[in-house]
Amino acid sequence: MNRLAIELPPSTKLLAPTRSMINAWLCSGSAADDRWGLIATELIANAISFTSEDGMILVVMEQKSDNIELQVSDFGPGFDPTEVRMAAADSVRGRGLGLVKALTTQFEAVREGNKTTIIVSHPLP
Repeated sequence: MNRLAIELPPSTKLLAPTRSMINAWLCSGSAADDRWGLIATELIANAISFTSEDGMILVVMEQKSDNIELQVSDFGPGFDPTEVRMAAADSVRGRGLGLVKALTTQFEAVREGNKTTIIVSHPLP
């Protein structure tokens, strides 16, 4: 288990297969924990909502020391900073960025030009 990188078109049809790929990659390193599949699914779904039909979503997951880091990037109109503030409301409903923040120890949103990247990390199980 070193690094997994996936480029996806913005389609909800690819959420389940992507989650399966992430879980298979994690199991290769004995980190069988569906938390990462759930986190990736939520972040990819969020990226889909900000990406045009002809856009692309980049998912990168890698082990860094005793942590797993997941980055989901989209090239949409940009990340609205209020989305992070609204995350608390999402966590009450059990979905979205609030759920991701609740399941991880580190959460960061980075905006560079037309690229928005959400970076999360959490210790290995």
